Amino acid sequence: MTVEIGRRVRELRRRQGLTQARLARGAGLNQGFISEIEQGHRSPSHASLHALASALQVAPAALLSSSYRPLNELPVYDAIPSDGRSGGRPVVETYPVPTHLWREDRYVLRMSADTFEPTLKPDDLILMQSRPSVDPRYVQGRICVCVVNGTAMLKRVSVEPRGDRQVVVLRDDSMAEPPITVDDRNGFRIQAVAVHLIGRAL
Repeated sequence: MTVEIGRRVRELRRRQGLTQARLARGAGLNQGFISEIEQGHRSPSHASLHALASALQVAPAALLSSSYRPLNELPVYDAIPSDGRSGGRPVVETYPVPTHLWREDRYVLRMSADTFEPTLKPDDLILMQSRPSVDPRYVQGRICVCVVNGTAMLKRVSVEPRGDRQVVVLRDDSMAEPPITVDDRNGFRIQAVAVHLIGRAL
């Protein structure tokens, strides 16, 4: 942990173009102490960690882990991630969301097609929540990332009776594409559910 903190302090200091002496002045600490932290020889106290974070203009958690992301930002994908989150798709950017909407199992999807007009428009930003393998009955009428035979797609989910059984029907709001009826659930799963429209261009 000491080495990780030191590496993060050095990385953030260099990114901001600060010398150890300047960081030490800004944090009210000794330059030698900063050097020992960066080399992994010393671990900062709670107070020193907060002083360093303040001088580097980051949250203290940013010094503890390289995977730290401010709690109000989520990754934005420009294509549907096939695994409900990363799926090997590149993150286009991050998008700030209100703290009450942030959760680790959420991401932002940028709409690229008009298949959900008038509900959703191209370039709308949709807050998605990963819900791997949720039962379709619990997301009746919701827009979801669905995987059908390995292909990820955004569809509105409904469960409808067909004779003596129930089938899952996947639709677009524009009705431009014919609905997909899923009667064999072996090749079907829900990966994520749309929870909020969080951005729309005017």
